[in-house]
Amino acid sequence: MIKLWRLTGMATLALAAAPVFGQTQSHPKQSAAAPSSANQVLVKVKPHFISGSEAEFPAEAKALGQHGTVMIGFEIDASGAVLNAYVKRSSGSDLLDASALATAKTARFSPAFDANGTAIPLKFQAPYDFYQSRSSEPGGGFVHYRCSAFTAEMDWWEATQPEKEGRRDRDEVYSFLLGLRVISFPGGMMAGLRDGKVTGAHEKDWNNARKKCRANPDALVVDYLEQRDMLLALAKQEAARVKQ
Repeated sequence: MIKLWRLTGMATLALAAAPVFGQTQSHPKQSAAAPSSANQVLVKVKPHFISGSEAEFPAEAKALGQHGTVMIGFEIDASGAVLNAYVKRSSGSDLLDASALATAKTARFSPAFDANGTAIPLKFQAPYDFYQSRSSEPGGGFVHYRCSAFTAEMDWWEATQPEKEGRRDRDEVYSFLLGLRVISFPGGMMAGLRDGKVTGAHEKDWNNARKKCRANPDALVVDYLEQRDMLLALAKQEAARVKQ
């Protein structure tokens, strides 16, 4: 399973693999130094989650439309045990922050190693994501995303994200759909970025979906989008890939 983890200021893909039980394993050298973000430059083999990579999405938070990413700061020793975990960046929801932190404190990592094969303590950060638009269902979560959840999440986002100079940070779903429209623009992505009409068309489609979803909470969001056929085709492709 591919897991996304981040050292401070850098996102990296790491392959998560649990140890093979029953095999004789050697005991690597371990540094007795305290965890330090300075050790990042020494890391040759990065740590990855063995357990505790996903936190429970609280039902109360879902009902309130709360969503987002909690960035957790970790301090691990040379064995991969968590010495300390703390909220590095809040999701904006106390419920989500608390769920992520509770899970992080029980997490376990494989050790980080330097170029000499010595296991070293480390400070780094990793995200815990809470989005109803994502799921493990075939084809991904977005095509199963219900209007009730969409409406609650967008209402919460607008209520909690203050505007800055007349603009508000974009929600992940908004950005995802805008990006899809840009890369599928006739003439390619760069043409889409240059064409000012793309954003206007996206905004019109977004507002239409918001209006229809509010009136039809049991419907699927994808059915109210101009990109419906593309999204369903992509979901079908992904479902087929997963089955292989």
